[in-house]
Amino acid sequence: MNIKRIVKSVLLFPLLLIGCSSPELNKDIEKLFPSPTEDNKCDLQLTSIDIEPFALDSVESSYIGYLEMKQDTLYLIDKRFCWIFRFTKDGRLIDRQLGLGEGPKEYNCGIIEGYCHLQDGTWAFLDPGAGCNLFSNSFDRQKRLQIIREGSEENKSYENPHMYTADYGFLILRQMGSYLYYNVVAWQGMAEDFISNTNNYFRNAHILMKMNLKTGKVEQLLGGFPSHYEKKHAVFQQVSFDINQKEECFFVSYDADSLIYCYDKDYKSLYSFGWQGQDMKVDYRTYSIETTIKERPQIRSEYSYYHDIKYIEELGLLFRPYKKSPDSETDGLQIYRGQTLIADGAVLKGMVVLGYSAPYVYGTTGMDGICESVDMFRFKLE
Repeated sequence: MNIKRIVKSVLLFPLLLIGCSSPELNKDIEKLFPSPTEDNKCDLQLTSIDIEPFALDSVESSYIGYLEMKQDTLYLIDKRFCWIFRFTKDGRLIDRQLGLGEGPKEYNCGIIEGYCHLQDGTWAFLDPGAGCNLFSNSFDRQKRLQIIREGSEENKSYENPHMYTADYGFLILRQMGSYLYYNVVAWQGMAEDFISNTNNYFRNAHILMKMNLKTGKVEQLLGGFPSHYEKKHAVFQQVSFDINQKEECFFVSYDADSLIYCYDKDYKSLYSFGWQGQDMKVDYRTYSIETTIKERPQIRSEYSYYHDIKYIEELGLLFRPYKKSPDSETDGLQIYRGQTLIADGAVLKGMVVLGYSAPYVYGTTGMDGICESVDMFRFKLE
């Protein structure tokens, strides 16, 4: 959807407060996925949101890649050509960095599969050869870490890191301390389970890897899926997460679960909270794995799900966008302060929040390769 079609004043309607209920869980799952606490509240404080569209300066790019915001700078990371475009918060081009090549300020490892702008300004880029490439804030090449996943292909265990690969196509990388965390899948390593014993896959598969930024070694597999995924959610298995650096805790959101789960720095469960969004179609059906593999995009288009999560430390707010029912002209955005839902409003389809620079929250609906443009918007929380 073109951002020009947005209605500048979007009312935030009251929502039907429906927490995610789940069947009786075994003891271990109960510890990992607790029920909502009594602090899980709804206090809608906003009645409208004025959205202001703006555009980034046009650049020569594949328009396949990622968008990032840190402090007052917007970044367009070209996955294919490995260029890093920097823009002011108003969308004016500052410069272009990196690019493919063998020079000290160039990237020589093929495409950029994923990235993380680390706390000290360093950049980490994952490559197709399971490498983590580190560049300084001024894009000087520092070193390449080979990601070490111990174990072997013969060890068919969900506790074997060798069975997992990064969730390419929906890859999220976040730093905490001297570790890099990213979302993973075990489809390739445990294909037999995923195809013929899907329940076992969702009962045992982990969702995150913890990699040492000094050595490249994967030190731990983290997390899992809520119990209701065992029966009918293979189409909605994507996981979104972000980290509150100040409190050193994880926020984890699942496509088909209205709850958000919070874990401490050791990934021990703290609490859960969250409310189902407005006008969502969530009567998920059970599909054969063959149908799931062949028709996954079509099936996803027929239902609602939560597709991103973003914590903005400067505001102390958590943003979770979601897809509304198929016949809706908009999607939704929830905003939480602590465990309290303070807003749930209509936004552009496919919208995600990128960051904050006073007085605006910045977001995007993504890149348009055909029009060679990026749809951007910003809004104030008043």
